[in-house]
Amino acid sequence: MRIQRHIYFLSIIILFFNYAQIFSAEVIPGNSANSGASFSFAIQEHVSDEKTGRLFVAAAPHAGVGTVTNFALSVSMQIDKNNYKFEPLTPETIIINASQKPVPNPLFDAGIEHLGLISGGVISNQQHPILVKSGQPYSIYFFENLSPLKLLTFALPDANGQITGGIVGLSRSTVDFSFAAVKPSGSAAFGAIGSGIAVLVLGTSTIEVPAENDVNKDPQVTPSSTVKNEKVDPQKKEAAKPQTTKKTILDLGTVDALTGMRAQPRAFPFDITIDQLKIGNDLANMGQIVDMHWDVTMNRLYIALQITAGSQATDGGRALVVGHLHKTTFETNDKKVAEKRILVLEKIAPDQAFTTDHNNIVGAVGANAQVSLHKVRTLFTSTGLHAVVVVGGNGDADTTKRSVYALPVVNNSSRPANNGVLASKHAIPVDEFQKGKQGVPDMFVGRSIKQPALTPDDMFVATDAAARVGAGDLEAGDITDIFVRGDAVFVTAGTPADSNALPGIFYSQAIFNELGMIKAWTAWRRVAGTTNQVFGGAFDIQDGNFLFMTHGDGDVVNTVKHTVWNNGAHDGLLDLNKVVTQELPMNQGGIQSLVDLPADASGLHDISLMMMTGNNKVVLVESGQVINDVLHPLHGSFAQNTIAFTNGTITTTLPLGFNNPKVVSIAGGVLDDIGPLTTTQIARNGNEGNNGWLFVGGINGLAVLSAANGDGWNTSVGLGPDFAGLEAGMSFKIVPGYTLVRKLILDENFLYVLTDTKLDRIDLTQGTIGLGQAAAVTVAAHTRLVGPSGFFSDCVVSGKCAVIATSRGLLRVGNGKDIRFVTHSDETGWTPVAMPEGVKGVRQLCVMSRTGMPQDVARNDGGQIYALNVDRGTNRSDVTRFAVNSVDRSSIDDNTITLLPDFYIKGLHSYRINFGALRTVFSTDGALYLSGHGIDLHVKPAVTFPRNFIGSRFVGVHNQFYIPLALDGGSHITNITRSFASGSWLISGDFGLRINE
Repeated sequence: MRIQRHIYFLSIIILFFNYAQIFSAEVIPGNSANSGASFSFAIQEHVSDEKTGRLFVAAAPHAGVGTVTNFALSVSMQIDKNNYKFEPLTPETIIINASQKPVPNPLFDAGIEHLGLISGGVISNQQHPILVKSGQPYSIYFFENLSPLKLLTFALPDANGQITGGIVGLSRSTVDFSFAAVKPSGSAAFGAIGSGIAVLVLGTSTIEVPAENDVNKDPQVTPSSTVKNEKVDPQKKEAAKPQTTKKTILDLGTVDALTGMRAQPRAFPFDITIDQLKIGNDLANMGQIVDMHWDVTMNRLYIALQITAGSQATDGGRALVVGHLHKTTFETNDKKVAEKRILVLEKIAPDQAFTTDHNNIVGAVGANAQVSLHKVRTLFTSTGLHAVVVVGGNGDADTTKRSVYALPVVNNSSRPANNGVLASKHAIPVDEFQKGKQGVPDMFVGRSIKQPALTPDDMFVATDAAARVGAGDLEAGDITDIFVRGDAVFVTAGTPADSNALPGIFYSQAIFNELGMIKAWTAWRRVAGTTNQVFGGAFDIQDGNFLFMTHGDGDVVNTVKHTVWNNGAHDGLLDLNKVVTQELPMNQGGIQSLVDLPADASGLHDISLMMMTGNNKVVLVESGQVINDVLHPLHGSFAQNTIAFTNGTITTTLPLGFNNPKVVSIAGGVLDDIGPLTTTQIARNGNEGNNGWLFVGGINGLAVLSAANGDGWNTSVGLGPDFAGLEAGMSFKIVPGYTLVRKLILDENFLYVLTDTKLDRIDLTQGTIGLGQAAAVTVAAHTRLVGPSGFFSDCVVSGKCAVIATSRGLLRVGNGKDIRFVTHSDETGWTPVAMPEGVKGVRQLCVMSRTGMPQDVARNDGGQIYALNVDRGTNRSDVTRFAVNSVDRSSIDDNTITLLPDFYIKGLHSYRINFGALRTVFSTDGALYLSGHGIDLHVKPAVTFPRNFIGSRFVGVHNQFYIPLALDGGSHITNITRSFASGSWLISGDFGLRINE
């Protein structure tokens, strides 16, 4: 036996693993000559065009004169699959206010205070920037056209109809209308009388422009041809007259928010005295920070503030207001009936719903009570329900920057004033169907909540799991931005919470109950493979990439990066991918399975771990290390820190003390007898046990890594940093009685072994499992459950509950049973789980829980199961969703696992996704629905996701994005998962790894 030390040199490099930051991603070039930065000046305001994925970025208000030039506003453009660049939108001269010739551009070399987008008018699907220039806080600039560039500009009124003293907020992305929070004329305080919400209307105007045959454009007919005493042909004389034609252009202007009329415009009164904000006496203050969001699915405006209540014990206030545009008609001077829209603001909940006893998140009661909301967005769930999402809560501005809450709101109410207000926490959703004609079934059209919150008992509080996005505060630092996609909420963290914290981008995914309502949220997890300080972000729906704003090579926020689907970033996981490709080469089947474990997984000590298996070999990767209670992702030169053991035996005790390994591969010995390895698991002899083992399973058996006496590593120190715990003399030993091992699952004291034909439960606290002597009980056998020709394909175990995916549908533990204590397969009471549209073969279970671990799907508040159903005969696949309730304190019953309310027609549950083609692997984070397939005749392996897939089902292969993976002749895809450490998407197969970072 010998150690093969794999050291790869392109040059002599000193090893360096950076525990502080992963930079990854690619810089999007702008005007900077420095390749490490996008711009030569600071940037701040940004807004994403969600339809196209383009990001508009503006120079910070304090950006230096002479450095911004024509990049005061710029937009990201995708050059090809993996490259972007910023195009400037503020040239030195521009057409402004319908001028016939370019004039000096007031936005050239300027800083920008506020930025938004508006669509509608002539080209309804095109977004037009709208902004406020630094030093000119009373005026709006509107890009009437981007090609060629044209501007409109005008001043906004306050609530008294006078020119505002300053714009303090601008709605981000709207349709046909935009909104601005304005200060009173001549006042520096937003909230004083005269403050308001100005309404801007996007319409069209007809203007006269030079015709194509204008005399100035015709060199054959000019004024010089009509000299004195010269006879002029009448036809030429007529042609010499300037010719014009009428043209329809976009026109943005402000109106009287109370009447909808353009004459004498004024803002809607919005100050400390209005009933929509105050409870009891007037507010003491409403701050100078205003965030506004327009929900296009409900046509509702949300306004978030930072308020202080009055000084009396019964005083209070609401920091969130909902508004809508009410349609009204009037008679014109010529007796015609015209239509206008006026702004109406509503209380987010009535006064009596708020009390001093509860933290109601968006409002509070009590003398000088403070409510601080920093951001507001909305969520339209995949189950068809609406929620408002806020950053902040009860408390001052400094202590509320790490909290995010999602609160359900009323929609589709017959009373317009109720739509968009907070819904009662006890409300039951109503499924709505369109009546079919002539024997056609009633078709599902939507789902709504109609009961508003009216009393304190109706209100969600800050401790409710259904409201607590991220299952708690973001520990990485203060939240600088938030964006929502599908069922996922993403936040960015800039300045770290402390010297140990790592900022970046994080996400939390909604978990639904059987009614389709949010019942909980997953804990915050890192995404995008970065630990940069991030000050703004966006999600590109065209390719599934993240775009984010960060520092360049200094302290100035002047850089925008984007993630890339590739082999990994040079300063990320590229080198790991090279190691994996060499250890598990394509000609030997590549990666057969990939298991990713967080740092708090049982059997690990202060590290996160990736485990990859292949032909007779397992590769262990230390993906992250815990330092001062914070998981630091690892990156760098993995190749220089790889150690390989042969003959299935550890021959050197780790760590080494120098060049400590981050990758350990073990091959040979009894692993040769098992053949291709298909699964692996870290296990421990109970939650408090002191022994940890590595198990691997494959085609011809099951093996455990242990010392000569059967002991594993000491869990008080291992499996730990630099693979502490692996000691010389440890070797793999066969656990008899297994072939065709599909999956290994650790839960509590037990290791569950799923094969094609059975599910065994091994008690790790009994017998000597380290010597291959298993205290095993067969708790499921295929002959009794799916017939001799049927097979098992996947499994999840969580406490009392277990679910098996089979060639003939899903099976669960029977009512009143407990998988931990049954002594025979017949005693388990396996029960078919109802499947929509008949029994299907289930290939894979994709599981969501609050912790991110499948074993917790039936704990705490329960979780979600996505079942990937595959029909090889028709070459079709679909996905069905299930809600899983907690069984911690209750018995398993018919309500433990239930179908989510996905419908096409009334009374018949259906799939969530029908791919219209074969898919063999599936994963989702709530924002992306990634699916993959291997090679099939002339079809190459690929991973795809639907581009437009929010709040509705997806059918067919059309309108899918094919991720540019460059699989280099690969034939199969084995796993799609997100790394617990780096947050990168990882796609594995015989080609190695493909990574988004």
